[in-house]
Amino acid sequence: MFHALGVRYMTLTHVRHNDWADSANEAPREKPLTAFGEAVVHEMNRIGMIVDISHVSPGTMKAAMAVSKAPVMFSHSSARTLVDHPRNVPDDVLAMLKANGGVAMVNYAPGYVGRARQEWEAARAAERARANAPPYSGLYIGQPERAAAALAPITSIIWRGWRGMTMSASAATSMASTRRRPGLRALKPIRR
Repeated sequence: MFHALGVRYMTLTHVRHNDWADSANEAPREKPLTAFGEAVVHEMNRIGMIVDISHVSPGTMKAAMAVSKAPVMFSHSSARTLVDHPRNVPDDVLAMLKANGGVAMVNYAPGYVGRARQEWEAARAAERARANAPPYSGLYIGQPERAAAALAPITSIIWRGWRGMTMSASAATSMASTRRRPGLRALKPIRR
């Protein structure tokens, strides 16, 4: 159906496993490309669609290349040797890709080509988890975005590196309340 509409390639999976192919972002399963997944690859070959193996696990990459009768592609992947990200392509798979006659188009998104972005994303995820955990989230358990907004004044002080600052729980609550009530002035940080 999509081929009739002009679609000429399809990625086998994205950030999560589907019923027939493993994603790079979850723990590998025993069979990374099921019999149905193999049938999908064969059908794509038959109708002239390119099999895109970006986002898939190394096991799925290898299985797809093993069953494909046509060259495959990585529409947006980088080399894992350069940056160890689960969605990047391992060297042994790149060697298989050469034998397959396929192509790897390089991804320039910072998280896949540099450690600094990965470290920033990990710190951000940790901060979001902290914002959603008691006692900080108090009224916002299960609402990490609201908790983060309420904690934004404190978080910005911490991220700017103010050391030796003393703040009581009531001051933190007042600062969070001030953000929610326009017209009230925020408390100034206490420095020692």
